[in-house]
Amino acid sequence: MSDPIYAEPRTVEDASDCFFYHTMEIPGVGLVEGTFDLRESLDDYFGAVDFEGKRVIEVGPASGYLTFSMEARGADVVVIETSEEFTWDAVPYDLPLLETWGTELLPYMQKLRNSFWFTHRRLNSKARVHYGSGYSLPDELGRFDVGLMSCVLLHTRDPLAIIRNCAALVDERLVIIDIYNEELDQSGIPAMTFCPRRDNEMVHTWWHLSPAMLREYAAILGFEEVHFSRHVQRFAPVQGGETEPQEQFTMVLERKRPWRPIPRRS
Repeated sequence: MSDPIYAEPRTVEDASDCFFYHTMEIPGVGLVEGTFDLRESLDDYFGAVDFEGKRVIEVGPASGYLTFSMEARGADVVVIETSEEFTWDAVPYDLPLLETWGTELLPYMQKLRNSFWFTHRRLNSKARVHYGSGYSLPDELGRFDVGLMSCVLLHTRDPLAIIRNCAALVDERLVIIDIYNEELDQSGIPAMTFCPRRDNEMVHTWWHLSPAMLREYAAILGFEEVHFSRHVQRFAPVQGGETEPQEQFTMVLERKRPWRPIPRRS
């Protein structure tokens, strides 16, 4: 009997029904090009975390390249992907832009989900998918050794809630990867910079997060930084087009105190 908390694997036969976020090699298909190519820097990207024998929760898998890479390194992976009812945590502009963008987003997200299942089947992956939201992670998912959040927090209205919810289920390490902002980092201020403006129409991105803020917040949650690195990834604004550099950072946080739920007020 299937577990209702996890999605039944979907059958996707045609790569043309997919949008690949990461460049990867797929058995029987060959090389598919994505928006990012992490193949030469994956160890740096993961912060040298050893995934052998670890149970991992990953928030926002996109096409699953990181999912399947962790699985190949010995991990048992559960991914959290948005349901079809909750496609994106969009900035609520009161403009026709939001409606137009939302309409265009639906087929994109479906193709992104398709790319995960397309690759999942061809790799004979055992990774499981929970369709829901990082804002509400059910206890039935169980406990995890590692939590991974890769370039997802900047796209959420409340990244602190998602970190907290993930941390509540993780016993060993959190791995946070995000876009690096030198000015924000050099300031040393534990802060988040609000990215949208009335005139920049940045529907899809909310924040730049400072490493100092993540360190302080992680300490509140019982974690301590054990690794921080910066790395440059190649990003193609148009899939298959010219790439440009994007500097990112990886922060690995180790649990130092057991999780104690905060009592809820009635």
